[in-house]
Amino acid sequence: MRTTAMLLALLLAAAASSKAETLVVRPDGTGDYTTIWAAVYAADSSDVIELTDGTFTGNGNYNIWIYDKEITIRSQSGSAEACIINPSGGVGEMKRAMSFDGSGPLCVIQDITFTGGAALAGGASDYGGAMKMQSAASPTITGCIFTGNQAGRGGAIFGLNGSEPHIANCIFAENYAVNYGGALCFSSGSQMIEDCTFYGNVSYDYGGAIVCWNGSTLTIDGCTIHGGSAPDGGSAIWCRSDGSPTVTNTIIASGMAGGAVACDDPQAASPTFSCCNIYGNIGGDWAGCIEGMDASDGNISADPLFCDAMGADFTLREDSPCVGGTEPNPECDLIGSQVVGCSSAATHVCCVQLECQLTATSAECIVLGGVYHPEWDTCTPNPCATPIIETSWGSLKALYR
Repeated sequence: MRTTAMLLALLLAAAASSKAETLVVRPDGTGDYTTIWAAVYAADSSDVIELTDGTFTGNGNYNIWIYDKEITIRSQSGSAEACIINPSGGVGEMKRAMSFDGSGPLCVIQDITFTGGAALAGGASDYGGAMKMQSAASPTITGCIFTGNQAGRGGAIFGLNGSEPHIANCIFAENYAVNYGGALCFSSGSQMIEDCTFYGNVSYDYGGAIVCWNGSTLTIDGCTIHGGSAPDGGSAIWCRSDGSPTVTNTIIASGMAGGAVACDDPQAASPTFSCCNIYGNIGGDWAGCIEGMDASDGNISADPLFCDAMGADFTLREDSPCVGGTEPNPECDLIGSQVVGCSSAATHVCCVQLECQLTATSAECIVLGGVYHPEWDTCTPNPCATPIIETSWGSLKALYR
């Protein structure tokens, strides 16, 4: 199920070739090259481009094309949160971070945040807000964060012409598409999406998180997809024409609109699911073209019991049905992208006015009309009991007469 570690070991070994050079780029333009594009242009296959911490903006740090080069571009510190590429794009603009043409799997993008990308210039090129892949490009994307990108199709990433990226251990949060695929959209090819977390991605038409179409045989393994929205169909996944994903050990939960999975042609599309948990999606869970699949192959529909989904913490409570080897599907390994992160009894303070209650999640506290305090775990003494007393400036002065 988990092939990421082996793949990365091979890629890092290739990048460490004795002939490889390391080129350093800094946000202020110092380093070996002034911009990311300049470093890419100068790099030879097997070279490593390291980006120091900070935010890369301005010309030369977006709309970067990578053609047939087996290079690695990575955060020097290894922290995606600290190393950011932000084209600052918006409506009417084409400001995409990177495009790939024919790049193979030894082209590696690692531990970088991509935000503020836009493919909204109007027309047929509005594909992939952060990244576009074409001509059978198959880069490896690992440990990255994609957030706040937008496009006509593929809010974060669009792949066409048989592009087959391997995307692993990434986060896709609050990306947007006008038509298809709030986070990802693939047309033809066999892609691998592994151990990734998706939340809050939106398409204003189809496929809140992911769209596969025109023969795409996308594999989705060990992912968590939460809170997507697509009013015309598929808050998590939309299969167009004969797009046929294989989905394993994945959670799809709390979709806001469109049903969890949808197919525009159920006779042509053949999605398959095993050891998956689809639960709490407005518009339906195991419905439409996946109706009845919850009765076999380890598939279930049960509250995944996240530690704090409202706080974007999708680790599992120890009593979650998604923990590997547990009921109701003990034949399945871990379901979702996150491991156990809290005990079944983990509770924190919820202040309902002056009353202290203990709740497991911020969502439960909000239902009670309270304010959640994860920094407190006891009501003794009562941390909520300090009242706010209305008074006037005159009354305060009178205290000192």
